[in-house]
Amino acid sequence: MPGRLLILTAAFHPAFPIPTPFLKSARQAGLQADIVLLCHRRDEKVEQELQRLYPNTYVIAPLRYDLLRVVRRILVSTGLVKPMARITRAIWKNSGILRKRIEATAPYLLAITLGRFFLTRSFLRKGANKYSAVLLIDSRDVIFQRNPLEDFGGGLLAGLENTAIEDQPQNCKWLEQIYSESPVTLSELWPKKVICSGVTLGGATQILAYLDLMCAEFIEQLPQVAYTEYLDQAVHNKLLYGECHDLDLRLTDNFQGSIVNLATSDLSEFDADWTGGLRLKNGRMVSIVHQYDRHP
Repeated sequence: MPGRLLILTAAFHPAFPIPTPFLKSARQAGLQADIVLLCHRRDEKVEQELQRLYPNTYVIAPLRYDLLRVVRRILVSTGLVKPMARITRAIWKNSGILRKRIEATAPYLLAITLGRFFLTRSFLRKGANKYSAVLLIDSRDVIFQRNPLEDFGGGLLAGLENTAIEDQPQNCKWLEQIYSESPVTLSELWPKKVICSGVTLGGATQILAYLDLMCAEFIEQLPQVAYTEYLDQAVHNKLLYGECHDLDLRLTDNFQGSIVNLATSDLSEFDADWTGGLRLKNGRMVSIVHQYDRHP
């Protein structure tokens, strides 16, 4: 299986629909990959439907969903979320013996958009040597139009959005929620373009290094991020724009066609004729289309 692509995505919430367009597009694009869905539970009928859509689709359910709901309900209703987060962080920072145990239980203190990083890292560690590349990706609003490995030259590839962080109020709010006590860090980030956390492609070693950084930062900032959705975007930007990593980071934008993010695009960078798919002005087919539902 060397040379194979691993695609990891979360479809966790019970109300989350089967990602039919995502899986159909993977098949139509001719991807040779293993697609692993992180779900809240296993369901034989659902898995049969998933494999009908894309044969090499697998489901993992590493969390006890009932326990997650109970723990969250108790901590939120008693006002103990931040105290528990501080205790958990302190143990993680000061006890080498318990560090792995803390990291294994950290997803029970996080929203799934953050907890998924711990869960996918745990899964990847068991079989990273089987894959030449790993794609961490959203599935609800993503389609494939061709094989993303056609453009991949190694390192860690992430996609830029069209606008600066300072021009996106929600991204500013997420960053301020975590890093309000670091005004210098924030002022350096404001003029930079948003790096979307919804699609990240890399060699297995690079992806594991990236996941290690993200998971460590989530625990460092646990009192600020506990049970809050979408704060992975803030951490993703803070870390990737920072200088304290050894990642071989390569950023791409909508004009290159490897990963396109449409939420802040007016679509002027693409061919006006969408017959047969989304193409660049030069006629080249886009590989990964993210946030396509922002333009019905």
